[in-house]
Amino acid sequence: MADPDSAPAHSGEQLGVKMSPSRRPYMGESDLQTLLHFASRSLTERFPLASTWHPGDVAWELREQYSSRQPIRLWEQDGVVEAVAWSVGPGQFWLETTPAGEGWLPDIIGWAESAALRRQTGVKAPTVSVRVFEGDRLRIAGLSRLGFKPVGPESVHFEFDLTGPLPEVPVPPGLALRDGVGIDPEQRAASHRDAWSALDHIGIENARSTFSAAAYESLRTSPVYRCELDLIAVASDGRLAANCICWADAPSGVGIFEPMGTHPAFRGRRLARTLLAEGLHRLRDMGHRRARISTAHFNTSAVAAYSSMFQPLDRSFWWARTL
Repeated sequence: MADPDSAPAHSGEQLGVKMSPSRRPYMGESDLQTLLHFASRSLTERFPLASTWHPGDVAWELREQYSSRQPIRLWEQDGVVEAVAWSVGPGQFWLETTPAGEGWLPDIIGWAESAALRRQTGVKAPTVSVRVFEGDRLRIAGLSRLGFKPVGPESVHFEFDLTGPLPEVPVPPGLALRDGVGIDPEQRAASHRDAWSALDHIGIENARSTFSAAAYESLRTSPVYRCELDLIAVASDGRLAANCICWADAPSGVGIFEPMGTHPAFRGRRLARTLLAEGLHRLRDMGHRRARISTAHFNTSAVAAYSSMFQPLDRSFWWARTL
């Protein structure tokens, strides 16, 4: 019996698009560059719409797992990836296509539904949920035809035009900025854990980050990581007060910030704005034209901080169908 994840996908002719893509799983490190390249292309080809992944998102999500198979499927035509779907939880999927792959949506959803059923065995009313950008009217129309309906908000997305004036945010007294060049991996990983293990202020109780020095060092091996874009606010006593990673992508001219975090003891001192301003300057110095950032819809403090500097880009929602 043929492997269903390696079989030819449906042609998409029901949408008037004559295509015969093939579908296969992400196989490990040999596919990392392929996935990074797809993320960069989709940023460019979907402009001015938001895009699901920046190469930095891929690097961040796959840290320590570049070499292992993932719940990711790639749709190709003539050896070029035009669509990707990624299972992010039982019945939950993120997906993206280039314009050339949009007609394959029925096959992508068909794969997602089969995967959702496998992971929800015994569930009385299994569902499949897909993240969708509000501004993507074509994707919304396609999902509507397939029986999907909006069920709730997911994230808020922002953009900064780097061709205009850049913000000047002073570093608060008693703090200094540095980057990841020469940083101690243990200290850098602890800084991330400190921020992401204290999320009661946004309604997440008992949060616990397991980010380790090994994960950080793995992240640094990514082809798209740059030490000079790994930004850190340091207190006078040596504590790392806040941190964020900027990710550059020269082909698209878009940079992103992911992740961003502040130690609980230093919250309320505008450190997120300070790091963002520094990152914006560094991205423009590299020739980038836009910068983007996003956060969960319920993270009101982050939404307020980002809204003070960035312009709204889009919002994403979950669309779902009961199987």
